[in-house]
Amino acid sequence: MATALTPPRRWRLYPNLPALPTLSWSDISPRSVVNPSETDNQVRDGFVLLPGEKRRRGSLDGDSDYRYGSRARTGQSRASPSSSPVPAADTKRSKSTVSYREKPSGQQEGEGSKPVGIPVVKHGEDTDVSDNEDYYEVEEYQAIEQAGVELLAEGASLQDDIPLEQEDDYDLTSSLELGVEEFDLDIVTGSRPMPYETFSFFIQHEITRISLALELTPEKLSTQVPAVAERFGNGLHSARTRGKLWKILDALGKELSNSNKALPPPPTEEVWSAVKDSKPWPDNIGLSGVAYFNEDSPNSGPSILLNPPALLRKMDKFTHSFGSDRFLRLRIPFPNFGASEAFSSEIARWLAEEELILMGRRWRCFWTKYGSRKRNKKQQPRPGACKQWVQAEYYLVAHFFAERRIGLGETSTDVQFIEETSRSTIRREMGREDLIRWHMPIDKHMGDSFAKMWSRISLGLSESIPTVTFQPNQIKDIGDILSPTGIEMNDGCSTCTPEAMRMICAKLNLDEMPAAVQGRIGGAKGMWFVDPKADRFSKDVAIFVTKSQRKFLRHDVETESDWARSTLFVLGYSKEPSEADLNFQLVPLLFMQGVPYEIFKEILEQHIDQEIGELMEATRDKVTLRTWLSGKRVASNRKTHGEIARFISGTPNSIEEQMTMLLDAGFEPTRCSILMDGLVKVMHQQCKDVQQSLHIRVPYSTYVYCIADPTGTLEEGEVSLQFSKGPLDPATKTRWDCLECEVLVARIPAHLPTDIQKVRAVCPSNESGLRRLKDVIVFSTKGNFPLAGMLSGGDYDGDKPWVCWDPRLVVPFKNNPSFAAFQKFDTKKFFDNKNRPLHDLPDIDTNMTSFFRLGFELDLQKDYLGICTNILAKYSCDRRRDGIDSNMKLFAQLCGIFVDAPKQGLQPKKETVVLLDGWNRKLRKPAYKTPEIKGNVNDDSYILDRLVLQVAWDAVDKKREQFAKVKNDKTWNSDKHLTEQFNRLDTAAYNDPPLRQMLTNLDKSLQSVRQAWAVAVTKHNFKNFSAAIEAVFPIYKNIKPEPCDDPRIRAWHDYADCPGSEWNLIKASKLFHMIQGAPLPWYMAMPELCAMKARESSIDLPAPRSVVHDVYFVLKPNSRLLKDKLKEDDDMDIDD
Repeated sequence: MATALTPPRRWRLYPNLPALPTLSWSDISPRSVVNPSETDNQVRDGFVLLPGEKRRRGSLDGDSDYRYGSRARTGQSRASPSSSPVPAADTKRSKSTVSYREKPSGQQEGEGSKPVGIPVVKHGEDTDVSDNEDYYEVEEYQAIEQAGVELLAEGASLQDDIPLEQEDDYDLTSSLELGVEEFDLDIVTGSRPMPYETFSFFIQHEITRISLALELTPEKLSTQVPAVAERFGNGLHSARTRGKLWKILDALGKELSNSNKALPPPPTEEVWSAVKDSKPWPDNIGLSGVAYFNEDSPNSGPSILLNPPALLRKMDKFTHSFGSDRFLRLRIPFPNFGASEAFSSEIARWLAEEELILMGRRWRCFWTKYGSRKRNKKQQPRPGACKQWVQAEYYLVAHFFAERRIGLGETSTDVQFIEETSRSTIRREMGREDLIRWHMPIDKHMGDSFAKMWSRISLGLSESIPTVTFQPNQIKDIGDILSPTGIEMNDGCSTCTPEAMRMICAKLNLDEMPAAVQGRIGGAKGMWFVDPKADRFSKDVAIFVTKSQRKFLRHDVETESDWARSTLFVLGYSKEPSEADLNFQLVPLLFMQGVPYEIFKEILEQHIDQEIGELMEATRDKVTLRTWLSGKRVASNRKTHGEIARFISGTPNSIEEQMTMLLDAGFEPTRCSILMDGLVKVMHQQCKDVQQSLHIRVPYSTYVYCIADPTGTLEEGEVSLQFSKGPLDPATKTRWDCLECEVLVARIPAHLPTDIQKVRAVCPSNESGLRRLKDVIVFSTKGNFPLAGMLSGGDYDGDKPWVCWDPRLVVPFKNNPSFAAFQKFDTKKFFDNKNRPLHDLPDIDTNMTSFFRLGFELDLQKDYLGICTNILAKYSCDRRRDGIDSNMKLFAQLCGIFVDAPKQGLQPKKETVVLLDGWNRKLRKPAYKTPEIKGNVNDDSYILDRLVLQVAWDAVDKKREQFAKVKNDKTWNSDKHLTEQFNRLDTAAYNDPPLRQMLTNLDKSLQSVRQAWAVAVTKHNFKNFSAAIEAVFPIYKNIKPEPCDDPRIRAWHDYADCPGSEWNLIKASKLFHMIQGAPLPWYMAMPELCAMKARESSIDLPAPRSVVHDVYFVLKPNSRLLKDKLKEDDDMDIDD
């Protein structure tokens, strides 16, 4: 007698699932059980398959690698039900143990028997199951479903080590596949909660980031969040794709808060790829966020939001030594003026005395830095936050260090860096004061000023690359080169042996050894270059450190884990120079010293014609424009951001990247309206940059590192500049390898005419060894004052002066004979010295809280450098001056003091503040910064006003007229390549009722998208398209055909979520057919439209290539091939 099987509870909860027939155990396929006589290699986890269902391969969903279904392979012929043995074999797995128990002898089916052949999963076990183990009893057919749920929830893979040929007949059944999506949340949460403290640091970071975005209180962060997250732990750690992970986190967020707040953006695909396959936290992933203080109630502490983890292009010494997961940077919006002293004091107190508890760790702030950035006018104020802070140009960056708790406590962890041997990171629990003492020996500097030692912390935060780790005896201290008056003539630079530089070159993975590198080693900073007098074939390894380079002393003891303190961290190195721009700060100074206005007008018109003319020339075809974009804007943006930022729809969010995607797909700039619209915007921005920034390209100029002559070969007023591959002379079509002429040198920022010096470039003899030093400019060490110091008070620790040998600028220029700017400035008249020695701090020997408190207060002082710079600029343009008067000298010297005021503990007196405020109010803005008064400019006006408002604006307006004519001459027609997909389907639907009904439904759905878009863009004033896309794209994405018996429509429905699926192409083609000429189709489906364009336009050509993201990211157009192509096109035009 057979026992009837009732449908399990799961199917009773979901009425949309197909009804199950009444079955008996005799109906179950014999291939759903395992033969006990098979070996471990033959036995796999079994699963019951319903009769009559097709066995096929399937997956949990589009984002999962897990298989769900029958997987038992016996290797023998199919047996009858009566002769099928009941499984008793134990399956041994690496992560989970699945066992099968044999039916007791004498027990008959239908006589109180229990289902057999059901897998028993023991998570994490790796041993055989005892024959005496109790039966795993469940209710009839419900056990089938429950066992699969446990397998997936526990993270056990159902496809480990199973060859593909053994999978074909045993996998996901159609009825089970329909139910998978319904009980997906149960699979995510799992049957056994995972302890929150065992979560990976990345998962804890993302949960914390979501919780903070949902504005959960600190109490809930420490209590509610871990309790809820534990039920999602198994699913989170078994997610194989970013989409799957974010889907689970979205469900977690809904359980944490019932508000309608949107989740923050997910991490980028690059970050996900880095963390998913790395058990420890990758050291190239950085943590950051924003902290908002409420000025009305600062004692309540900050409100914090975390940013998505970001790829670090370069790391610093601290990160390399302790791991990037131990450092968190929080940007604190803080107005430069207007904040009360009590508010500033409370922020300093909080940073010094309070600890931050996030991601299971305790964080303390150990350093801050004041900064500014351009105001983002589109950014909306955060609810509850002061609007001026969110849009403020000024902010404080607070660096936090993870002192203890989860993930910390081990002494070290081996991490592979550039070295062939592994270097260790310090993972033990330690306070921020221990971090500072590891960085520099505080005990040896008790007599030094607090402000100076506070500034030295920044040496560990410079973005750099670790190279050679020197032995203690290879780091040699030497003296500086002094002038007859005792002034250091090589302040900030020194030498190393050729072998040491070769080793550095190898660590940097360079093909050619650089002449000089800028770096940090221990407590020293500056430039190091190859000793020109050394034997280039010598194998001696040594690096020499001068007294001026040494910022703090070395530690007495160095252990293996302290390798970073003896390693040279490289910030930059000398390389082939490129042509430079003439900064607008230099124009008035050059004009004061004799360069006529007509020369600037000529150079500016030449620059505009070349800069904008190149863009207009690039509009002739897609290949030319693609090359121009790569060389000008796309490459620089990718270098800056390290990735291609995209909207939620996959459409790039920058105009240049949108144009690049369209050009790559085959769209022509003169035939595609959306591409031409982007070109108009790029053209407008290009013209705006020329008009406002006034960075004039000068072919005969460059920026290079400067170093001091260690050989004494160069005379006072002489320099040496050799090129490894010299810049091309446009006139002679030859390259310079060595300059032998008069040149101008200057350093930005430049405030006084004396900040530009005319010197003579010479080609030294071979015996001096200076010819080896290429791609750097060598200054003389003779005389009483270093040349670098004459250039805005510079030195040789990494300054890159502007060097120009264009005779149009060099010949008429005359050096200013004044030496007043180089005289020492008495700061006591204008500044109060708030500095104090370290030994005066009460707790310097213990937790150093007062040290940190004073440092934070120092960084929260009002910054007057910008105001002083503006005063000097306005004073210079207020009236033309032939020399340096007392006011100009004063403002320039104050600018120099304000740069280093924090290092010296200087604070401006009230009288100084009143003086600056009075001058700032009295002086007018230059006309070029207020273009509405353009009509008032004449030949007697300030030179920058004339160049910007007369020359630049007039030349740019002519280019705009030429471009408008090119644009208006084009006619925009519908692109048949984009509508062909829909047109073919529409034609076929005339005699196909299911297909016609599907297209009718699609039309209605897309009309709703169109209406939602109109509402969204109106809500955001037709400006914030990102917010509009985020609101509308989910509606567009969820449009799918209703499932029916038609196999085509059924397939479109099943694979609707797959990128590049046929349904997505149909949907995009229909939307473009419906709304041609509008931006909506491009914002919703640019990747699909580009795919159709590339496919349809290549029917008679070789098929378009498919390129994955990481490979595409490094591709670069070949400019030489482009020039050859353009030449061929020009020859054809001549022949025609």
